[in-house]
Amino acid sequence: MKDFAGCQNWLIKVKSLKMTVEEILSENVLVTRLRENGEILITEIQLFWQSTRIMYLLMDHLLPDEIDMDKELLTFFVRYLVRMWKNLNTENGNNMEYVIEKVTGTLTQCGKNACNIFMVKCTYCDKEFTEDDTAKVECGHMFHLSCLRDHSDTNCRKCRKEISTDYKPCGAVDKETFLKVNRFRRKCNSFFVEFMWNFVPTKAQLTDKIVEKLMNYVRGSPSAEAKTSEKSKLEEYLKPDPTTYSLVLKILLRCGMEESAPQLQRFMEAALSSSKDNTEELYFMMVRSIEDHIHSSNQGCLLQKAQECLSTCIFTTSEPDVITAEDLHAIAKLRFALSVASDMMHSVLTEGRSCSFCVQKD
Repeated sequence: MKDFAGCQNWLIKVKSLKMTVEEILSENVLVTRLRENGEILITEIQLFWQSTRIMYLLMDHLLPDEIDMDKELLTFFVRYLVRMWKNLNTENGNNMEYVIEKVTGTLTQCGKNACNIFMVKCTYCDKEFTEDDTAKVECGHMFHLSCLRDHSDTNCRKCRKEISTDYKPCGAVDKETFLKVNRFRRKCNSFFVEFMWNFVPTKAQLTDKIVEKLMNYVRGSPSAEAKTSEKSKLEEYLKPDPTTYSLVLKILLRCGMEESAPQLQRFMEAALSSSKDNTEELYFMMVRSIEDHIHSSNQGCLLQKAQECLSTCIFTTSEPDVITAEDLHAIAKLRFALSVASDMMHSVLTEGRSCSFCVQKD
């Protein structure tokens, strides 16, 4: 996988093996023939195939339509993926908390190198360049003019080559470069959501530590237990968008509102304190996510579920000016009940049916 074509060929080969490997894993032939050794071999194949699938998924998200990907970035990308694959293809790969840690670590490194290669961030302050505060030194690297003047370095912070202190301002990074970085970030985000959806598919796998890692990703900062205000490196380099937040919240809701309520409350508090301008967007996103979860998790009569939601729709009244996760849950239940009632009334008025919603969902 030394170049783009090599990476594409690897993806094709892995895809061609998918059906064969999964058939081997689904049959008991190896266990029947080899008995105890067969069970060990099956476990090793499962671990090998899981790490390969994760690597395939990440490459499949990042490489399409990237024929012109910077060669240096591709080299870093492949190097980190191979390292991740080796880490996951060990006994620790059976621990999903360890797997998520290695996956997010790889995403962070890929995002960081994308920012460094495309030179959209200042190495001194780790903030993106602006039009009126950017300078390029003799070796070609760029920094904030104000950061260079504050430090008065005579060697480049990146390559250590000697530079003069007569810093010359230059224009900001061109728009196309920022578009490339943002496209790379979006693909990393889409991979992360699909990875979580496919590899943590059940409520039983959403352990407290995994839920906390997801919450850190969504809110963009470590938990209070970490005792630090440092910004999440994953959020810093990948910048999840509202759509990503919404999908990750839906994954969290797999463990049920009762179990995830404390994490959602902590997420609300952290998100609101860091971005007070987006309060309404945050509330609406959470309400819609909870409402969708109520609808998708219902297995019986929609009308009965709507009645249940109405009967348990309680708002907290201790602090009128404070909105809690329980309040948003109540709003979501109210929205769900009203939408069911509205649809039922429309059905009765237009088609004359008495209660078309008292049917079992497939």
